Amino acid sequence: MLHTITANETGATTNLLQDYESILRSFRTIFLSEMDSVQLFNRRVSKYILPTDRVGQLLDYAENHFSVLQIGDLRMADYETLYYDQEKFASYHDHINGKLIRCKVRRRSYLNSNDHFLEIKHKFNTGQTQKSRIPIDIDNREWIGEACNFTHENARIDFLSLSPVLKNRFKRITLVDFEKTQRITIDLNITFLLPDEIGFRRLENMSIIEIKQEKYMRSQLCAFFHENGFKNLGISKYCLGMSMLYPELKANGYKKKYLYIKKITGYGIV
Repeated sequence: MLHTITANETGATTNLLQDYESILRSFRTIFLSEMDSVQLFNRRVSKYILPTDRVGQLLDYAENHFSVLQIGDLRMADYETLYYDQEKFASYHDHINGKLIRCKVRRRSYLNSNDHFLEIKHKFNTGQTQKSRIPIDIDNREWIGEACNFTHENARIDFLSLSPVLKNRFKRITLVDFEKTQRITIDLNITFLLPDEIGFRRLENMSIIEIKQEKYMRSQLCAFFHENGFKNLGISKYCLGMSMLYPELKANGYKKKYLYIKKITGYGIV
């Protein structure tokens, strides 16, 4: 059964987000024009699950080490991702089955600026993640042809063999350390939807924090996670959303992670 967000739940989340926006007002700022050195299209990623009601503690800890990305007047931005997969969900099964070399195709939309990109993420057996992308105009059908060229050249995938299978929306805080060697993303209010948006599920009291670096080094935030008992967890928003909205799909490899999420947040995934 798909979850329906109640008025009380929405209100609690809204209050937390307003609190975090207030905390971010005391941060140093960094702007898109300064982000070139931390785009990190080739990177190593560490991921952590944090209860949304504890993100304020993380921000307090981070303020002396990180700047917050500001776009216009916003320090917390709205994102949407549309994931594509083949008929038998090959990308999903590659991930769930632990295949070391894999890729996924998605459309990333920055809702506040109405910018859209088609992206391919490659994961290698070295643990490295590589992202490539092109800007697209989703109001112009010519983007389909551009997508076909892009996916063929970068992943040997026929874009026309793919179908949209999952959409997600979230709010993102982006932090950059003062030395510009790492980028931290904090995703909150994560909601998964079927492509037609008829069914949806929301990750209750759960935020996903990613530490993105060109090469692995101990982030200043690792101490916060270690001191508070949060462990580095290889987790995929795509796999989470698919297992929540397509319960018939196998998810055996993720069951221990789901139990950990329930322990941390107080809510189950499936």
